[in-house]
Amino acid sequence: MHYAVIAVAQQALRLYPDLDTYRRHLERFFRLAEAKRARLLIFPEQSALMVVPPLVEGFRTNLLKKAESGRGRYTSWWERTRGELLRSTAKLLGADMGQTVRQALAEIPEFIWQKYVDVFSSLAYDYKMTVIAGSGYFRDVNDRTMRHITTVFGPDGDILGQHAKVLLSEEEQEIASPGRGWQVVETPIGRLGILMGEEVMYPEVGRLLAYQGAEALVVLAATTNDETALLLREGLRARVTDNQVFGALAFCVGENPLAPEGTPPFRGRSVVMAPHGLTPRQNGIIVEAGSASAEVIVTARWDFEALRSYWQSVSVPVRRHVPVDRVGAVLAALYKSGLSLEDAQQRPIPEAQALPQAELPVEEEAPQEASPSPSVAETAPPAEPSP
Repeated sequence: MHYAVIAVAQQALRLYPDLDTYRRHLERFFRLAEAKRARLLIFPEQSALMVVPPLVEGFRTNLLKKAESGRGRYTSWWERTRGELLRSTAKLLGADMGQTVRQALAEIPEFIWQKYVDVFSSLAYDYKMTVIAGSGYFRDVNDRTMRHITTVFGPDGDILGQHAKVLLSEEEQEIASPGRGWQVVETPIGRLGILMGEEVMYPEVGRLLAYQGAEALVVLAATTNDETALLLREGLRARVTDNQVFGALAFCVGENPLAPEGTPPFRGRSVVMAPHGLTPRQNGIIVEAGSASAEVIVTARWDFEALRSYWQSVSVPVRRHVPVDRVGAVLAALYKSGLSLEDAQQRPIPEAQALPQAELPVEEEAPQEASPSPSVAETAPPAEPSP
C-alpha cells in the first residue's frame, strides 16, 4: 500500500447498560473515521474494559449508571443531588465497579473474551477497517494466563495479531502477568509495532520492532498525570526519529468509572507522527488533539512510498548505518549484566573487564595554514445516542 489514512480515537470510558449501547458508542468513532476514508482505527489503553460492565448483572451496576447521568456539566441541581445520593447508596451496598469487573474477568473470562471479539470483529467487518481494539485484561489463549492484551482485527473481521503488555504497573501486576515480548503485526495497512504505556520509553523496544520490519509504532496509553502523558508523547517522537518510522499515540480521557471515587481523570493529547522531514513543521507532528480531556478523533495520512524515499535521502541515514563495531560488544555485555542505568552508577559493571577499551586518539601535526504535506483533521464525535 502506498498510503493510508489512519484515525486515532481519544476515548472516554463510560458505563453502558447493554452491549448494543456500547456498540453504538463505538460506532460514532467508526463513522467519523469512515468519513475521512480511514483504513486504520486505533483505540486507547484500557478502553476494551468497557465491554465488561454490560455483562455484569445486578442492582449495583444500575445504580452507578444512573448516578453517572447526574454528573453532566449542564445538569440541574436536583439531577446532581440525585446522582450524589445514588453514588452514596451504591457505596453503602458495596458497589465497587472496579472490583466487580475484576471478579467477572476471573469467573467468566471466556464469555467476556467472546463478547469483546464479537463487538470489534463485526465493526471491523462492517466498516472494512483494520482496528486496534483498545486493551483489557483477558486470558491468553496459549497458556490461559491473564494478561493485559490489545487485539488487532482486519477488515474481514479476522484477528491479525495481539500484543500483551510486558511492562506492567504495580497495580496491574495484581491482575495480570507480563507478556512475553514485542512482535510486529502484519496488516493491510503495513507492518505495525504495538506498545502500551511506558513501553515506548525504552529505545531498545522500538529498535527491536524496527528490526522486525515495523513501518509504524502504535502506542496505547491511559494516564492521569500530565507529566507522564508528555513523557509518552516525547518517547514516541524519539522512537519515530531514531527508527525513521510513522507513529500514533491514543490516550484515554475523562473520569474512570472503574476507579475509586476521587481518582484523577485520564488525560492526554493523542497524536499522529512521522519522521521530521515528512511533517509540515519539520517537528515530527502531523496532527495532534487540541484537548487533553475531551473525546475527539484525529486523522492523518501515512505515505509509505514517501517514507521509503526518505530513508534513502535523509541526511542522517540511521537505517543504513549502525556503529556495531564500536558499541555492539559493549551493549551486549551491559545488557547481559541486567543492570539499570541507576545500578551502573552505584556499582561496577560485572563484565567491565570484557568491555572493549576505547582507542586513544592519535596525535597529528597541525596542518599548515592555507593561502588566502498531507491533510489532517481533528473531529469531535457526535452526541452519544440514547440507550
